[in-house]
Order: sequence, then C-alpha cells, then structure tokens
Amino acid sequence: MRYRDTMLDEKIDTVAMLDLQTITVERIAEEDFVGMKDKWNELLEGSSTNDVFLTWEWMFSWWNTFKDDGKKLHILVGKDSQGRFIGIAPWYVERRNYLFGSKSRNSVRLNRT
Repeated sequence: MRYRDTMLDEKIDTVAMLDLQTITVERIAEEDFVGMKDKWNELLEGSSTNDVFLTWEWMFSWWNTFKDDGKKLHILVGKDSQGRFIGIAPWYVERRNYLFGSKSRNSVRLNRT
C-alpha cells in the first residue's frame, strides 16, 4: 500500500484552482503590517512551509526588534482575482554608510532570522 499525503493533495488541488492570469501583487505599507495578522497566519496554515519562524507573530516581533533608521520594510502580497492572499514576501531595504569615504549602498534582503 502506497502512503498518500491527503494534506498535500488538498494543497495541490488548491494550486490547480488558481487562475494564474489574474494574480496581482501590491506593496503593503509598514503601518499596515500590524493589521495583516489573521490573513498572514491563515495563508501560512495552508502552506507546506508552515513554520513558527514564518508566523506573523515571529515576523512582526523580528521586525520591531531589528528595524532601525537605515532599514525600510516592504511587504509584497500576491492576491488572486477574488482578493484572497496567495503569497507574502517580506523584504527590507537597508542603507549603509561606510566609515571610509562618503559612499553609501542600498541592499534589498528577504526578511530572515
């Protein structure tokens, strides 16, 4: 008898139902991060990458701990044609000034722990 992962089958069925031609991506302002808790965790619960380090609570705490004046948060949200969240990508842009010279550099990073 072959093992069958019914949860995985349900996720594959969900992905198959997406209309990939109507996906929109928008940037969420840092001020709106606090209001994303329910939608963020709901999306994560249905994900194969459901992990404590990806929960809204962890990411929000991480950002509030490590943010500073040189970092700007950018949250990209993918939505389907009905406006449901289908993906979230938290990024930040960091501006660094170097001790020697007046050069500065911007870098874009995926939120990480």
